[in-house]
Amino acid sequence: MLAKSESILGTSKKIQPKDWIREETWKEIKAGKVIKQKINNADGTTRTALSTEYSEINKRFKRYARSDKRAWADKLARKAQLAAETNNSRELYQITKRLAGKPFRCNQTGIRDISEVTSQHLPHKTALPPRKCHLTH
Repeated sequence: MLAKSESILGTSKKIQPKDWIREETWKEIKAGKVIKQKINNADGTTRTALSTEYSEINKRFKRYARSDKRAWADKLARKAQLAAETNNSRELYQITKRLAGKPFRCNQTGIRDISEVTSQHLPHKTALPPRKCHLTH
């Protein structure tokens, strides 16, 4: 039944790992998930002990994540400062967008042929007849 539902609906998309989270933080996240699963399957007596353990792990995870994100933002800010000092506006723009959490498209291909420009970007140039110049004296 599970295979049939996966073939019809597809599998869920995996969350892309954040590049600013360290391996140690990921280990804390996984440990928290394991403890949470044990809490869900436990009875009342062991649930309280597991809950206190989970809260400790959760606090540690949040502390690690905050410090990781702060270090990541500081590293990007240093790169942005260097890009600003060297007048690299492209890299500065990309870093600023990344720090703001907004996606950006990076088109590295460029235009290789001038005919691409005229055919794609300037179709009105070929459609209009040449202008006549009327001189009045």
